[in-house]
Formats: sequence, structure tokens, C-alpha cells
Amino acid sequence: MLYSSDLSDSQWELIKDIFSTKKRYSHKYSKRNLINAVFYIVKTGCQWRMLPKDFPDWRAVYNFYDRAKNKGLWEIMMQKLVTVNQKKPSVDLKYGIIDSQTTKSNNKCKDSGYNGGMRKPGGLSQEISNYFSS
Repeated sequence: MLYSSDLSDSQWELIKDIFSTKKRYSHKYSKRNLINAVFYIVKTGCQWRMLPKDFPDWRAVYNFYDRAKNKGLWEIMMQKLVTVNQKKPSVDLKYGIIDSQTTKSNNKCKDSGYNGGMRKPGGLSQEISNYFSS
């Protein structure tokens, strides 16, 4: 494992069947390396073309990601991982996704300084805290 986003051997064993193909021809890149590259992009937020050289070519990674997305393989993988973790009695699962975007505007912008999503007092950090503490 070169990167913290890379799959461990035990993690790979859980999901390798989802990404296996029935066709018997050899692939230029291993599925595990392609998945590690996708996980690297998801974790770091880097651009496809900025993928480090020790991963497969960015076009191959993007095509793999897109084909897997269209087949629903990422959803299947997530469902399997959630199911496996729910069977462990010591694991308390709480999932959350945090996403934000800030854009610059000029001084003439009518809605400058207004965040339409935050209609409650307390701000985003309070909302996140309330979600995970409940």
C-alpha cells in the first residue's frame, strides 16, 4: 500500500467478486489498482489528469469508474460493506456526507453574503454535531 486510500488485503477480499469479469482475456491493469486509483481521487479530490504516475493512466481509471458506475457496481459495493459491518455487534454505524461550495461574486451581486441553505440558528457545525450526537 502506497497511499492511505489503498485497499488492504482483507478489504480487497470483501469486494473483489463485485468487480470480477467473466471474460477470460487479460487486462492491462488490475482491478485492484484501478479501484485504488478511484479511491485516491475520491479521498484527495484531485483531478483525473493529475492522478499520480504510479496509478494506471487516468483515462483507463476514468473509463473503469464510468463503466462501474453505469453498471451500479459502486452501489453494490457500498451495500455489501454496510451489510458486512452491520453484522459486527461492536460497530455503531452512523454515516454522513458533508459537501459545501463557496463561489466568489462581485460587489454588484444582489444576494452577496446570503446562504440560503442555513435557515436555522447555530450554523453548519451545530447541525453536524446534532446529527452525530442523536
